[in-house]
Amino acid sequence: MRRYSLIWVAAMIAVVLFVIVRKSQEKTRIEEEPEGSAPSVIPSLTVPSPIAMPSPAVSVVPIETSQTQVKKNSWSEFQAQYGRGMKARFLPGGQLVSIQGNFESAFPAAEKDFRSDQASMVLDRAKKILDSASSMLGLESEFPLGTPQAQLNNVSAQVHFKQSYQGIPLAPLGSVTLQFGPKGELLSLDSSYVPRVKIRNQIKLTQDQAEHKVLGSAVEGGRVVIWVTNPLGEPEGRFAYEYWQQGRQVIVDATDGKILFRRDRRNF
Repeated sequence: MRRYSLIWVAAMIAVVLFVIVRKSQEKTRIEEEPEGSAPSVIPSLTVPSPIAMPSPAVSVVPIETSQTQVKKNSWSEFQAQYGRGMKARFLPGGQLVSIQGNFESAFPAAEKDFRSDQASMVLDRAKKILDSASSMLGLESEFPLGTPQAQLNNVSAQVHFKQSYQGIPLAPLGSVTLQFGPKGELLSLDSSYVPRVKIRNQIKLTQDQAEHKVLGSAVEGGRVVIWVTNPLGEPEGRFAYEYWQQGRQVIVDATDGKILFRRDRRNF
């Protein structure tokens, strides 16, 4: 009996102590929190592993140089004059290399009686277009386009110009070709004109001396050209002689006779 009494007394003491401690905790919390505030809740937190956050998207706006803007303005003016629907292709530096048109997008010539088989009309039309596109093509007075060659008929015309230096044609680049419809519509323009060419040598060998550098027989040709290399970087030109040997093109340096280029041009 005495044993159960001791157990009961111990249980009552434990209950009293628990109540006292509980009230003490609540009193402390009330004193620490401002009146009217919600009771503090400390949730159980799970700390996640670090996550690599993606960098914010950056809008990159290309910076246009004044030269690029001028080319864009020139192209808009060109379209207004020759055809709104035509498409152009430019090199990264802004130089025009081609125009593609068609009978729907290209405007006919202003002359009502224009005919694609009349050389004077076609050549005037071609020169007018080149004047309008000169800044986009990068044409320079030191390297003019030479006398044009034309192929004409009653439904179309093609005019070919060759870039030159002191009357000597550039090779293998330096061509500008225009294609017209029967009423002067500009159907295409293709250009490999090379601006800012640096001439690196002088003519020291005669045609006969240079020809001896080409091994073998049946050598023909021997016209003088400006052979252009590195057209997309800092283009360089060298005086050279162009020969043909059984369908093979051979370019010989006009200073020291070095073979600059050799290629089989035959079609099998």
